Amino acid sequence: MINSKQSRSANWLALSGAIPFVAGAAGLWMLPRTYAAELIYPLVAYGAVILAFIGAVHWGLAMTLENAGDSDRAARQFRLSVSSPLIAWVALMLEPEIAMTVLAFAIAGVYAIDCDAVKRGIAPLWYQRLRLPISVLVIALLLASAVATTVRLA
Repeated sequence: MINSKQSRSANWLALSGAIPFVAGAAGLWMLPRTYAAELIYPLVAYGAVILAFIGAVHWGLAMTLENAGDSDRAARQFRLSVSSPLIAWVALMLEPEIAMTVLAFAIAGVYAIDCDAVKRGIAPLWYQRLRLPISVLVIALLLASAVATTVRLA
């Protein structure tokens, strides 16, 4: 997580964004099957929204690069930014346990892209520090939810 006073709100907002993943995974494992089954689609849909959201960060980075006259790097960031929502959209059409797994791996992939953007000086270092613990948590919860969907609800 990041440490400046100004970034505390970013930390809290990022952590609060993980609440639906925590609630969904807990519900899939702990609620009676009938109720747990009702959590599957909202959890997948939220995962898709979050994947699209973190992809949109790269759209913002691309606009900054474009404004700075770096159209080659901007074009790359624009392409990266639209890949996340496309993957999220496809995930919405998959079986839930597969969708959750795809979303988990896609979030890991976008984190790797974020790290590359930091390395290339496009994104700030604090963003990478913010994303790491949240990404690990969300990936673990999505994979645990996929297992719960397969083991408990199949």
